[in-house]
Amino acid sequence: MTGLFCLTILIISVTTGQGTPSFLQRPANCDKDVRLAYSVLSTHGVYNRLQCYLKCLDEPACLSFNFEDVSENKTRVCELNSKIVDKRGNNLKTKKGFAYYEKTSGFDNGIQSCTLTETTYVYTDIHLQSRNFPTYYFSYDTSASDRAKILLDDRKTFRILRPGLTGEEGTVSIESNDKPGHFFRYRADTNAVDLWGTDPESYSPETFYEDATFKIRYGTWFNGYLAFEAAYNPGKYISHGSHLLSVSSFQDTDVYKNSVSFKILPAPTYLQKGVKIQSYNYQSYFMTYDSNTNYCNIINGDFKTFNIWSPGLTGVAGTVSIESVDKPHWFFRYKISNSAYTNLEYRPSPAQGSSNFDEEATFIIRQDILHTGWFALEASTMSNYYLRHSYYPYVYTDIHLQSKNFPTYYFSYDTSASDRAKILLDDRKTFRILRPGLTGDEGTVSIESNDKPGHFFRYRADTNAVDLWGTDPESYSPETFYEDATFKIRYGTWFTGYLAFEAAYDPGKYISHGSHLLSVSSFQDTDVYKNSVSFKILPAPTYLQKGVKIQSYNFQSYFMTYDSNTNYCRIINGDAKTFNIWIPGLTGVAGTMSIESVDKPHWFFRYKISNSAYTNLEYRPAPAQGSLHFDEEATFIIRQDILHTGWFALEASTMATYYLRHINYRIYLHQHIQTSPDAAFRFV
Repeated sequence: MTGLFCLTILIISVTTGQGTPSFLQRPANCDKDVRLAYSVLSTHGVYNRLQCYLKCLDEPACLSFNFEDVSENKTRVCELNSKIVDKRGNNLKTKKGFAYYEKTSGFDNGIQSCTLTETTYVYTDIHLQSRNFPTYYFSYDTSASDRAKILLDDRKTFRILRPGLTGEEGTVSIESNDKPGHFFRYRADTNAVDLWGTDPESYSPETFYEDATFKIRYGTWFNGYLAFEAAYNPGKYISHGSHLLSVSSFQDTDVYKNSVSFKILPAPTYLQKGVKIQSYNYQSYFMTYDSNTNYCNIINGDFKTFNIWSPGLTGVAGTVSIESVDKPHWFFRYKISNSAYTNLEYRPSPAQGSSNFDEEATFIIRQDILHTGWFALEASTMSNYYLRHSYYPYVYTDIHLQSKNFPTYYFSYDTSASDRAKILLDDRKTFRILRPGLTGDEGTVSIESNDKPGHFFRYRADTNAVDLWGTDPESYSPETFYEDATFKIRYGTWFTGYLAFEAAYDPGKYISHGSHLLSVSSFQDTDVYKNSVSFKILPAPTYLQKGVKIQSYNFQSYFMTYDSNTNYCRIINGDAKTFNIWIPGLTGVAGTMSIESVDKPHWFFRYKISNSAYTNLEYRPAPAQGSLHFDEEATFIIRQDILHTGWFALEASTMATYYLRHINYRIYLHQHIQTSPDAAFRFV
């Protein structure tokens, strides 16, 4: 998937030349919807600008004034100021309808021009790398009030403002790209360096601007490195000690010179940021990686996003590298030593562990080589080798496999017994069916765990036992593993609606259960055998919400819960349990929902008229047992906004106008809720 992204840059020119404005004319660059802040002497109500000007003339301390030029009121606001605009215009703030004027000595003199220093950045989008700790970078700790530090591989980006905040030539200020308007400053009382915002309401702006202004000393002690000297405290430099940044006096030692030296590194140039990478032949599938194994694959729908470096890590034009957005500094990398599989791997800076990291994480873009509008990725070090996917379409996703002759038992594995495959009582793990199977032969499938992606059921020829195994070919013959984990589905061979899994390369042998253990065994023409090899595919539930709390409208510190001993449903203050919300509910009817406990899977809120319509948490094996009405009595219709906007009521699916409500903290069904806040809830 590619697209043409156009970057449109709007350049705003700021005129900095002097002018000679006439009496009461607005100064250049200060002409509209601004006022001088932080220096107001007094405020007056006047009728026109001339009156405001005369008040400024009468006040010896007044050097400028703000006047409310635009207003529907008869009287206008006149603010007398003790200062004029500084060289950068730092003390000018937006104020609708206001204008800023400077005092003159009389009617014959023009108002001084508001001359502003032009804002330019000498560097943009850079990292500042420590010299003596090259994997550490200039940064700040958001968990410690933005205390400035050097942090391991925390490559935040900055820009260098020139001149600095004071406007003096030859100075700079260091501004965060992630927090525009926030600059590194040091505090004279502690010498500690922090990231501070340029809001001078909370401190003296002049002091802040001076403390955030430095002079760059290029190559003073090491070629290619610079140091930041305090502009108004000569001989003091930003240095690090125990990873904390502070300003300290120069010491003529190698340790000190290293601690104050940093290298400017350009941040990566991105071809794209935060993009998905789509497969051509399976266009609902996208590149991703397994969060546990870091294996790279394609998957349907549930995709991750990536930043595309251009050029790639090698720096060669026409190449790219693929970096995870969720895991910065982790890249797609191929390794020939790993059968050319592609994994997501971590790359600290500089690259460690393998001299070939950058090469193996760099690809050449071959645009339109296969299909117009689509690209292929060629390995940078191996001509004619390309990234491709194999075997990854799923015929089923998020399913349970239910035993025919033990319908409350499901295909599963025992984590306490080396993932031995079993059928377990109501242990409804979910799986997906890969087609074709791992060998890639048409007509085959492999059964993959959703909880353990990249792990498949395989049988071992020496024991015929079935286990869940990972696809790490380092520890065994991959060809043997792929064959042992590949099956053929036999639909409805013995029972309508049920299937069996035949070993693809050992015909006549099927996955069967005996004493709840799964193994591969030869076909026997008996009802017992046919039942033992037959399974039904059941879709896993679809959730409207997972792990949510259900809040009461009229007691908003109270949440739905249940008593762990009696299973009575109620509301309780503060200590809320969480629930999964099935949609549709257990009956499968659209617009309904069922409430399942997170702590007690397969336990649902259920009302029973025979129990005075109280609601309890009850266990529901599959299929439902004990009551033909379980699914109906555990299903509710969502009535959104019926009582209060943003809150819902839950109507019994089989009893119109009966709703869940709480009385004396217990939850039960009640018919009359038209004005009752007790029946209103929401998810949080």
